[in-house]
Amino acid sequence: MARFEFAYFLAITLALLFRAYNTDAGTGVQSSQSSNATCNIDRLETVVGLQKSADLIQKAINATNSNDTAVISQLQTAASGIQSADAGVATILQALVSGQAPPADARQQVGDGLNSAAAALVVAFGNATSNAEAAAIASAESAVIGALAAGIRVVEDSLL
Repeated sequence: MARFEFAYFLAITLALLFRAYNTDAGTGVQSSQSSNATCNIDRLETVVGLQKSADLIQKAINATNSNDTAVISQLQTAASGIQSADAGVATILQALVSGQAPPADARQQVGDGLNSAAAALVVAFGNATSNAEAAAIASAESAVIGALAAGIRVVEDSLL
């Protein structure tokens, strides 16, 4: 299911990129942000980062000892944060495809989800009981931070 969602988001994002390059300056979607090529690239990096984060969080869950409930709980919280961010991205993409400005609450949902995931991973890393757990969690943290950085760039690009 997650692979299908990723492919869907990737396809929409690529369609938006091509649409941005093929529209005249005075036409197209309402938001100037949605026709900004740099912003669209950052959106794509955010979507890819969310998928990578979800995959690496799942790998961290698989690498964690099943008796280590504190770490597993935090990893599940991180996964929920990524799912929430993913839902916010879906709302934003739907708005862009229909020619509307991205809703501010969806942007907030993406940011909140990524921040929640990052915070949970910090706690999970602190509670890791093996080097394998710590390494898997650190990889997931890196992916979440990358997705968060791309999301921040989207917001910055929209202010230009």
